[in-house]
Order: sequence, then structure tokens, then C-alpha cells
Amino acid sequence: TCETVTGCTCNEGKKEVNCQYKGLKAVPSEIPADTTKLVLMSTGLKHISPTAFNHLRDLQRLELDSNQLESLPEAAFDQLVNLKELYLLNNQLKSLLPGVFDRLTKLTLLYLSTNQLQSVPHGAFDRLGKLRTITLYSNQFDCSRCEILYLAEWIKTNANKVKANDVDDTPQADGVTCSDGKVVRTVTNETLKYECP
Repeated sequence: TCETVTGCTCNEGKKEVNCQYKGLKAVPSEIPADTTKLVLMSTGLKHISPTAFNHLRDLQRLELDSNQLESLPEAAFDQLVNLKELYLLNNQLKSLLPGVFDRLTKLTLLYLSTNQLQSVPHGAFDRLGKLRTITLYSNQFDCSRCEILYLAEWIKTNANKVKANDVDDTPQADGVTCSDGKVVRTVTNETLKYECP
């Protein structure tokens, strides 16, 4: 059964697999292909293999929050073409690779708060045409470097999607701050003394 092979709790009717608090070294490889909700919250995961989710094309909700992830492999989410909700909050993500979210065109919700991100790659959110909610607060955004300009502009344009927390739906674009306390969306080429290309 699903539970024997994954070591997690499975609700086959709802197509949910819940591995919360299981103390995992890796994402279980035998998760049923028709799973729509996968909970890997608080499992102690430090790494994700690039192919861990490749067979889960029906997945709509992926909870990877409250782990110890420092990075995400390049194509980690490329097969998750039906994913609507991605929870990455409360990890130790220091950076994101360019294109890591590009295939998630159905994503409506992305939680990236409480990580150690210093910037996001140029274009990181550009393919997320359906995105309605994103959290980015409590990161280490470095607003002295040109890399921050993409995020500053993106937040300005998408201020209504940037939420204050993960329970209430209030937009709070000014809650995304730099490590020096400045508000990210106020950073411009001008404040960076026109040193950016």
C-alpha cells in the first residue's frame, strides 16, 4: 500500500500523502503518481533530488515548509505542470536558480517567506501568470546590489499579490524589507547611485 512504501499517511480517496514530522533524508520515491496533495512539512529535509517530483504531474499542492532546505535543484518543479500551491516558507533558502518556477504556469500561491534569500533571479516570477498570492517577508534581501532591482520592480507592479502573512489575505507590499530595514520596492537605480547596467 501507499503507507507501506512511503512510510507516510495516505488518504487514497482524497489523493493526499502526508509525511509531516517523519524525519526524512529524502522525498519518498514511491509516492503514488495520482497524488494531488503532498505534505512534506517539518520532515527535516535538507536536500531535494532533481527528480524527486518528476512522476507527480497531477500534484496541485506541495508543502515543503519548515524544513532545512538551503537550495532547490534546477529542474525540481519542471514536471509539476498542474501545481497551484507551493509552500517553501521557513527554510534556509539562500538563493533561487534562474527558471526554477518557470514551468509552474498554473501556480496561484507561492510562499517564500522566512528564508535567507538575498535576491531573486531576474524574471523569477515572470511566467507565473496565474499567481494571486506570494509571501516574501523575513528574508535577507540585499538592497545595495543591482540584483534587487528586478524584485523591487516586480513588487511595485504586483503589490496586490504580496501578502503580509500566510493566514490573512491583506496585501502588504511594504512588509518585504531589505536586510538594512529599507522597503524593497522603494529601491531604484537612482537609490543605487545609477551603478546598474
